[in-house]
Amino acid sequence: MVVSNLLKIKYKLYITNIYGIILINIVLKEKRISMALNYKPLWIQLAKKGLKKTDVIAMANLTTNVMAQMGKNKPITLKNLEKICKALDCTPNDVFSFDDNYIG
Repeated sequence: MVVSNLLKIKYKLYITNIYGIILINIVLKEKRISMALNYKPLWIQLAKKGLKKTDVIAMANLTTNVMAQMGKNKPITLKNLEKICKALDCTPNDVFSFDDNYIG
């Protein structure tokens, strides 16, 4: 396995027997090394302020789908991030963070 800053390459061997001949195919699989997004800072901030997710939905005029995506640590748009920051009077650093050691 070869690891660079951008790509992780895995080698998989597949052995095929066609007419008595054994063939070995090497398949390269590339994966981007990325950072995992998480919203732990937001959940901590909500707990400290005694707010629920539904309160943030109402305050920031978000859809429930946006909050569901955040619950799954999926990315949201900058517009929604701006709405959250304005509603809670905070910065993006107070809403999300990245895990550096994640390989996706």
